[in-house]
Amino acid sequence: NEDVTPAAFWVTNPNNTVEHNVVAGGTHFGYWYRMLETPDGPSFAMYPSFCPHRQPFGRFFN
Repeated sequence: NEDVTPAAFWVTNPNNTVEHNVVAGGTHFGYWYRMLETPDGPSFAMYPSFCPHRQPFGRFFN
């Protein structure tokens, strides 16, 4: 996913509760799940062995 096809919600950890969210004006993606093999950004140093793409999906409702 790039800036030319933005998502309204960018999720990097699938083990979240997502309920009753609404967005307007999006043209490409509502939710984008970016699940890498290791964290990136500031979280990488704190959780080097965490594996986002192996986490279970949390609740996704309405």
